[in-house]
Amino acid sequence: MRRAIWDLSPLILLALWLFGVLPLIYLNRDPNMCQVEWGSVPQWVTAAIALGAAVVAVLSIIIQRQIARKRATMDFFLKSSMDKECLNTYEVFKAELKQFEKDFDFSDYETTEAYKSVRIWLNICELIAVGINREVFDDRVAFDCWGDLLPWCYEKCGPLIDWYRAKEGSELSYIDLQAVSDRWREKTIRENYAKKARQRATQTAHVPLSS
Repeated sequence: MRRAIWDLSPLILLALWLFGVLPLIYLNRDPNMCQVEWGSVPQWVTAAIALGAAVVAVLSIIIQRQIARKRATMDFFLKSSMDKECLNTYEVFKAELKQFEKDFDFSDYETTEAYKSVRIWLNICELIAVGINREVFDDRVAFDCWGDLLPWCYEKCGPLIDWYRAKEGSELSYIDLQAVSDRWREKTIRENYAKKARQRATQTAHVPLSS
């Protein structure tokens, strides 16, 4: 919410200037005098209505952006959970994690089909993390869906990611996944999201089903 308001701050300031300050200054100004007259009550009311309309428009844009972001997040996770190829890739990923150790030889492993599947799944996780960090996806909705999975995938693939980053030009690989994983591991964030989830579950439980 705060980031959205910050992004729209130039528009908010422009609206305040156009619909708030300028009407008050120029609606009742004597051209022969340098002194500004601040107008009568009707002019104040007109300026207030215009300013209120601008504020409502800005808030509407912010809310629509939030709704669109949440909808995009839900659509992505829904399609991912129903895609058979994506699910098969995840099964291969889970099976391959068991052999990853610090002394594992990834050089020979790089030529296998299993390695390609693991990299594909990591790339999906990185894509999600990029969407979250760039605010294409909603952080809260994404956490509710994959709040445990993304940090777990990054942690379990730590040796592979470290090995891959050692390659020239790959130093920043999966950096967004790391950022999201570290943030979602923070105790305050997890407790805050968990508290909101429990509140939502309690409110839903008291809503009667429509017949």
